[in-house]
Amino acid sequence: MATAERISFWDDEGGATYLEFTVGMMTFFVILFGIIEFSYIFYQWNAATKAVQFGARLAAVSEPVASTLKTMTGVGGSVKPGDPMPTFDFECTATTGDGSAGTCTNSGAYSASAMQSIVFGRLNDGSGTSRTTCSSAPVGNPLLNGMCNYFSDITSAQLVKVRYQYTGLGYVGRPGGPNHTGGPVPTITVSVTGISYSFVFLNGLMGFGTATVPALYTTVTGEDLNAAGS
Repeated sequence: MATAERISFWDDEGGATYLEFTVGMMTFFVILFGIIEFSYIFYQWNAATKAVQFGARLAAVSEPVASTLKTMTGVGGSVKPGDPMPTFDFECTATTGDGSAGTCTNSGAYSASAMQSIVFGRLNDGSGTSRTTCSSAPVGNPLLNGMCNYFSDITSAQLVKVRYQYTGLGYVGRPGGPNHTGGPVPTITVSVTGISYSFVFLNGLMGFGTATVPALYTTVTGEDLNAAGS
């Protein structure tokens, strides 16, 4: 009798429909929420790319974060006006979230207001003063916007690096403009690192944790490098 009961149990397909339905629904929800979350990550990636592009463009026409470039003429010793500029390479990084302090490689001087202008933008009060945090909404005048207005996850200036490199442009004694000597014409690279995304739905369904967005870079050629361009 016991043997007959075991055979009957193994042949019973009464719960097969419910099992198939459960497996099918789980698969459906994983695919659905996966599409939603990865689409949002792609949107964030695009927004971050736009922010980096804007930051590089702003850095090209603004006061340099490496303020050493403002007074660099290249003249000295046997170097004469018209000669190629001496090589330089300054990469500037904020050491505080509001950008009020930072460092530049190769003994470059760090300008807090220049970094804050690139990351957070300027106050909309006509004073030209840089913001120290991101505005809750984009400023109406795009000239006052910062990188954070294009990608709100840039909440700290420490996520942004600005690099100024010599690539053969400019010359010793080149005529300058307001507040700068005019000699160097750097190639400027703005990058954002440390951006991450925490999965919500897929964390619960599949155990996905946090995805780190690869570093984003944009390189442009410096132009005015003065406050008038800001």
